[in-house]
Amino acid sequence: MNADEARQTVERIVRESYGRLVALLVVRTRDVASAEDCLAEAFAAALEQWPAQGVPANPDGWLVTVAKRRHLDDLRRGQVQISSEPHLQMLVSELEAAAHTSEELPDRRLALMFCVRTSIGRARRKGRPSSCRRFLGISAKAIASAFLVSPGSMSQRLVRAKAHIKECAIPFSVPEQNEMPER
Repeated sequence: MNADEARQTVERIVRESYGRLVALLVVRTRDVASAEDCLAEAFAAALEQWPAQGVPANPDGWLVTVAKRRHLDDLRRGQVQISSEPHLQMLVSELEAAAHTSEELPDRRLALMFCVRTSIGRARRKGRPSSCRRFLGISAKAIASAFLVSPGSMSQRLVRAKAHIKECAIPFSVPEQNEMPER
């Protein structure tokens, strides 16, 4: 099938099925504008994919499936935005405050290094590589070489260390003087 045939097929489906497909999606999304946007994206995908792959056996079902997936992607993106909004607002307020002073932004890498070293280093001895990667900007490949492990193994260690920090909600702070010897 060529691009013109695909375009004609999509145009026919728009004429014959658009209202029915939007209604199906509105029932699911409860949002007419979102349903229309997702269906438009599905039609665009059809124009892109059908010339190479051919029209599916059930083009209406294909379009609805693509539109539903697009809607799910939008929902997930919205959830990420909502969950990250407080953090972003905090960063913006800190940056705005810093922009109005002549002081240099503080370097918080030391606090982060103590966090990683204490929480991960004690139990798993992975704090050093994680600190090197995240806060000093050394590549995983270079760290792997220094620790005499494969880059893939080191990458996995770094991923696990990052997940451990998040899972345990480890605080990022420089220890008090009396905690220094232990950490």
